[in-house]
Amino acid sequence: MTASRPAGAVRSPLAELGTGAAWLVGLSAVAQMIALLFQSNPLAIVVLQAVVIDLALGRAGVRWDPEADASEMERQKAAKRADGASSPASKTDTARAVRGVAIGMGAAAGVIAAVMLASTAFGWARVSVHIPGTSLAIGLLRAIAVAVRDGLLYAGLPITFVARAKGTPAAVAVVFGAAAAGSVLVLEPAASPANVTLTAAVIAAAAALWHRERNGWMSAGLLFGWSFFAGTVMRGALMDVDWKSGSLTPGVTGAGAPAWIATVAFIGLAVWAFRGAGKPTQ
Repeated sequence: MTASRPAGAVRSPLAELGTGAAWLVGLSAVAQMIALLFQSNPLAIVVLQAVVIDLALGRAGVRWDPEADASEMERQKAAKRADGASSPASKTDTARAVRGVAIGMGAAAGVIAAVMLASTAFGWARVSVHIPGTSLAIGLLRAIAVAVRDGLLYAGLPITFVARAKGTPAAVAVVFGAAAAGSVLVLEPAASPANVTLTAAVIAAAAALWHRERNGWMSAGLLFGWSFFAGTVMRGALMDVDWKSGSLTPGVTGAGAPAWIATVAFIGLAVWAFRGAGKPTQ
């Protein structure tokens, strides 16, 4: 993935990596400040964090879809040369975004479904269905914000700056993003090896998908699906899961065998995506 850079702005690989790390540390600090200021409103926290990170990393040159941005610039130039009018977004770009998000959501849903089947089969969980309520809409908005925040900060940012650091293996971005996300959870009192490793594995998969596809749509879909299905749908919005042993939820509440099985699945997805880099899904 390549991001737009000012003409003539060439820096050493070490400088690029240092700049990327500085962006991540700085924005992580800002995100923590927002969390402290709005601790009584969890939804406001993630929405504000997503908006700030999106605006900041836009200035840093991190793009959801560099190919779409480049083609849009060419279309606008061509339109202005022709009649001065703006050109509509390409249907190909839109289709690529929709397809990527859908596949990412499907991957997250597949992992969750497989773990839930195993959990019910082994007696780790009991599932009951609920009538949808307002929590579903709130969870939907929250999942979108989480996908934007984590997708840009832990996947898009490392992938972009490692790509700029010529000669640096892309695996560095995947490992760095996963470690950064996991380290944030370590600071929580309820952190455990299971939930920290699961968080890192989800981000590793998201970053590897970003690297594979050269855009962030599949990564965003994966993160949205993980947050929405495991964090909203299964926590009272559409169904209620009574965990007898362990749990499968985002954040510090993930635990036990269900969390470890999901971790293995997400790591497997990350390896598959990384090995297929340069061969985007058609």
